Amino acid sequence: MIADIVILFINLLITLVVGIINFITSILPESPFVTVNLSIPSHLVGMVNYIIPLNLIIPVFTAWAGAVVAYKFVKWIMHVLKV
Repeated sequence: MIADIVILFINLLITLVVGIINFITSILPESPFVTVNLSIPSHLVGMVNYIIPLNLIIPVFTAWAGAVVAYKFVKWIMHVLKV
């Protein structure tokens, strides 16, 4: 008897939380990035690339990030295996 009341109360709380989450998500827009304009004029990209060589920085950063991820992964595997 008491277990049934507790189960009903828990179901009520779950239904309430789901209802609140559904209400909050119904208020939010479909995409927050609809009004964001990310287009960059091509002449501006050329000027920035002359000062800061992005065509060289991006591959170097990608290689560096890959090396860091590989190092952290190997370190994690060694930690799991207790080497």
